[in-house]
Amino acid sequence: MAYRFANCLLDPDQHRFERDGEAVHLEPQVFDLIRALADAGGTLVTREELIERVWGGLNISDATISVRISAARRAVGDTGKDQSVIETVQRRGFRLKAPVERTEGAREVAAAPTAAASVPTLAVLPFAYAAAGPSDMLADGIVDEITGVLSRVGGFDVIARQSAFALRDESPEIPVAAARLGADYLVEGTVRRAGERVRIGVDMTDAGGRTVWSARFDERIDDLFDLQDRIAMQVAGQLPVRLRSAEIERARGAGPRARSPQYDLVLRAMPHFWAHRGEANVRAVELLREALALAPDYVSALAYLAWALVQKPSYMWSDTPREDRAEALALAHRAAELVGEDPPALVAISAAYSMALTERAPALAFARRALAIDPNNAWGRMRLGWALIYDGKPEEALAEFERARQLSPLDPFTFNMNIGAAVAQSRLDRLDLAIPLLEDTLVNAPGVSWAYRLLASMHARAGNEAAAADALARLVAAYPGLTMKKLLESVPPTIVEFDPGYQAGLRMAGLPEE
Repeated sequence: MAYRFANCLLDPDQHRFERDGEAVHLEPQVFDLIRALADAGGTLVTREELIERVWGGLNISDATISVRISAARRAVGDTGKDQSVIETVQRRGFRLKAPVERTEGAREVAAAPTAAASVPTLAVLPFAYAAAGPSDMLADGIVDEITGVLSRVGGFDVIARQSAFALRDESPEIPVAAARLGADYLVEGTVRRAGERVRIGVDMTDAGGRTVWSARFDERIDDLFDLQDRIAMQVAGQLPVRLRSAEIERARGAGPRARSPQYDLVLRAMPHFWAHRGEANVRAVELLREALALAPDYVSALAYLAWALVQKPSYMWSDTPREDRAEALALAHRAAELVGEDPPALVAISAAYSMALTERAPALAFARRALAIDPNNAWGRMRLGWALIYDGKPEEALAEFERARQLSPLDPFTFNMNIGAAVAQSRLDRLDLAIPLLEDTLVNAPGVSWAYRLLASMHARAGNEAAAADALARLVAAYPGLTMKKLLESVPPTIVEFDPGYQAGLRMAGLPEE
């Protein structure tokens, strides 16, 4: 049986979709989503029914559903504004508005190739725990809280708790459990209790059983719910960083499973993107453009390309700062139209707005929107910190940078969190605190040479003439021919408009005007 509607043909037997007589390649989840709507024949399909039909009951975020609905609309020729084919019924679900005709399928046509999964899937297994009694549900409560928190993170799907707990009594080997659950990564753990003290071990493995991440937490059971929240927060802050590293390794060819090519290209871009080196950023931009060439509306590629492009002028790697900033803004605007509830993409949009606009509200709004979904997003805390600096609230910014470091102590962006904290301290006229922090950061991240512009300004304002001259010399060595004119054309507009002390310090240090 096949379905015809709105100039489209969907043939489940041949796994084929056509629009206006032309074959259209769809990801499996998008194909199954359209089929679920066609099966309903115009009646409402609830969110829960879609999750059961398309994702097999996984704990799927609204952002994931929104992305697949958008892809389904593009496939059937629905702009999403008039919802002429697929209608969203607010807070209820979705339905196919176009009349559906059931016909015999075109069986002579070969089946379309199956697309790769677009994001990894993770399951949190029941933790091992020698309970004091049948009413002692400490371990189950921790697993439940971790599962719920991770389901809001974005960037991966989390299998529903009840599916993972169905394996509790069997305790299968890791590869077997991963295959049964359809998971790429498994989180397991142990809970040991001695009086009011508890030691919790958490491990993440890939589907083959290789350990990707391991952590131990020693806590006191002062308040059971508070304990569960603390552990879940720490796991949610650290685990996504390690999962991203494992996925980058897989995308480079070291892992067994392929995903969508645009997803892999974004992953391959990430280490170049966060390196904060001009030549590395060029490679990140190239890879992100390749991803967009394959999928022009891929939100992650749009958002991260906007962020990478706006880094070029911000860190003085660009000969055309105005043009790069304008393209970054256009990409950020497009990403903002499509993003839905995707915390990593929301953070990237915030970063692009923060470094490209004089207006401060958009960067703050998108960072806070990301953190409303995933409060444990370390990059979200970092970008909110920078947005608060630009908004003239350095004390609040310090708290965000500290939270970011606590959530992800080994983050590749730790240096940027520390630089942000140093800038916040300088805005509070605490140069005695700002300068040592910035100097220590530069020792540990020597390639981040753009930060010498901050150090030169701080030393000059503190009256440290020799240290200011040394920092300026290092800056000019990294950026030959640098002038105040070039610098002010490059740095984020908010710095030019709202931080005259920073500019005055650079002039005092001796940076020439022209």
